[in-house]
Amino acid sequence: MASKLLQLKSKACEASKFVSKHGTTYYKQLLEKNKHYIQEPATVEKCNELSKQLLYTRLASIPGRTELFWKEVDHVKGLWKNRADLKVEDAGIAALFGLECFAWYCAVKDQKLRLKHSGTLSLSRSFFVISLLLSVLECVLGKETAIAMAKDEAKASDFSKGLLQSEELYKYILETSVYPREPEALKELRSVTHNHPMANMATAPDAGQLMEMLLNLVNARKTIEVGVFTGYSLLLTALTLPEDGKVIAIDVNRSTYEIGLPVIKKAGVEDKIDFRESEALPVLDELLNHKENEGGFDFAFVDADKVSYWNYHERLVRLIKVGGIIVYDNTLWGGSVAEPDSSTPEGKREGKKAILDLNKKLSADKRVQISQAALGDGITICRRLC
Repeated sequence: MASKLLQLKSKACEASKFVSKHGTTYYKQLLEKNKHYIQEPATVEKCNELSKQLLYTRLASIPGRTELFWKEVDHVKGLWKNRADLKVEDAGIAALFGLECFAWYCAVKDQKLRLKHSGTLSLSRSFFVISLLLSVLECVLGKETAIAMAKDEAKASDFSKGLLQSEELYKYILETSVYPREPEALKELRSVTHNHPMANMATAPDAGQLMEMLLNLVNARKTIEVGVFTGYSLLLTALTLPEDGKVIAIDVNRSTYEIGLPVIKKAGVEDKIDFRESEALPVLDELLNHKENEGGFDFAFVDADKVSYWNYHERLVRLIKVGGIIVYDNTLWGGSVAEPDSSTPEGKREGKKAILDLNKKLSADKRVQISQAALGDGITICRRLC
């Protein structure tokens, strides 16, 4: 059995590399090959829906998601049950079948997302290859074994928002201590974000709860946020700040911020937010050009491109007051910081290297007191000392 699992995992890895390298050309060929399938609008819509589920579902990441995946896989297998060219016992072919799903998805209505993702299939490294491998395992080894393997694979390959090994324990924490105290506006924003293809980028609610406490402990009035996405942590900050509080929010992509903006407006805190659509370094440098900004901020939260974290730190440590706090997200990188590179998906290795470098430098930085916590995807709290 162990040998069989290793063989299947090896095939999936090979297929993943092929898909990443040749994806753009191959999906176009698949579109041409399958033109005759794309006729019935209802079928196209269903394939679009299922493709998104297969591409973006992350197994063993949050309670309830695993069961949803198996339900959708059953639908997919039903659609393709008469396809003679689909050999479910071959994990490599299954990965290419995942690519075919991607081709269906690119062929249908969501043009905005198509333009965003059709030029590259690097997403395959960390998303749908594992999902499709598990559907193969379910056929070959049975559902129970496949789900057990899903949980095992998640430790190395799924960069979820919970580092706890037990889904049940994480669910207990959320339902007992986090969700009952979560403001309705944040619940609504979390719900709005849930169906976004990259929903996993949102701040984990348990990490957000700690952020709220930290903001209150430093009596924050002026804050900085680097990386906004749909605005969960931004809304949390704005809700926590006093009436005259301000947060400078920096992100290169305003379109994702606008997903959460109606909820922010509804909560009545939009006037506290100064949103800047820009790379972060120019904005931080511009702030430092004004002497009065040095030590003028109480709190900063960073959840952006990992390779720039240290550059952000060098600027933020000057902008934050002595006694103020900087919080960095994703500093345990799905738990992979303690594992060999061979266990880390190729597409995640650059970020892992940057996080390892950041953690090493922060541990030696005498300007700050630090504490690293296994909340969400790992957060590091820095309190400025001098």
